[in-house]
Amino acid sequence: MGLKAEDGSKLRFHDLRHYRASFWSAAGASLEDIQVGLGHENRATTERYITADVAAVGQRLNQMKRPRLKGL
Repeated sequence: MGLKAEDGSKLRFHDLRHYRASFWSAAGASLEDIQVGLGHENRATTERYITADVAAVGQRLNQMKRPRLKGL
């Protein structure tokens, strides 16, 4: 399952885990802290997660259509 941006690109829920790992890394968190935060047992798994272009994912999130909640 994924959300579609206005430009047609998709963002899957799992992409947000990669985004979070990359965001933490860009903010200066240690690999060990990111590993614990993501619940990874293997350091190599965590290293694969630190790949997302934080700015690009942020732009895609901003393009998502926000659901309107009835009564709010």
